[in-house]
Amino acid sequence: MGRVLVAVLGIALLGLPRLGTAGEKQSGMAGMEEMVFVESRFSYPETVKRIKAAIQAQGMKVMFVDDQQATLRRLGVKGPGAMVIEFFNAKYTKQIFEIDHAAHMVIPLRIGVMEGSEHDPHSTATHVMYDKPSTLFARYQGLDAVAKELDGVLEKIVTAVASRGGMKTEGHRPEHEPRQTGKPGH
Repeated sequence: MGRVLVAVLGIALLGLPRLGTAGEKQSGMAGMEEMVFVESRFSYPETVKRIKAAIQAQGMKVMFVDDQQATLRRLGVKGPGAMVIEFFNAKYTKQIFEIDHAAHMVIPLRIGVMEGSEHDPHSTATHVMYDKPSTLFARYQGLDAVAKELDGVLEKIVTAVASRGGMKTEGHRPEHEPRQTGKPGH
């Protein structure tokens, strides 16, 4: 039951297909999404607290917090921590709307925090995940520069909690950069 619950939370957390293990590439819903999956060096509550603080430190505003663990508790299901934090900044909203108003469907951005692991129901590790803005905005014309800037913002936010060992990626990335899952070859 615990393994199934963690897997369901992993899928439900961001509405995306199963997450891969460290460095494993997974195709997104339309083969577009590229998810960054990072192990935190902190407990679940401390990770949530630090992610919210890092969001604000990057000039972003937390707009909504979906505590999925609390929702499950109300349904009588005991499960690990699972939270989605939605955030954005009006400065970026203005830039995006001026270039392609249809891109409003991508905002606000989301970071998921999950206690445990879909592969190990006894894991006490906390994981942070997000879709790279550059892949979320890829279908819209003219938003490459804004999307790349937002990639950097998200990387800084997640670096605030990343474990040294949990941040290794395929290739020659420094230890502080996040692992990524997403469409093959990227």
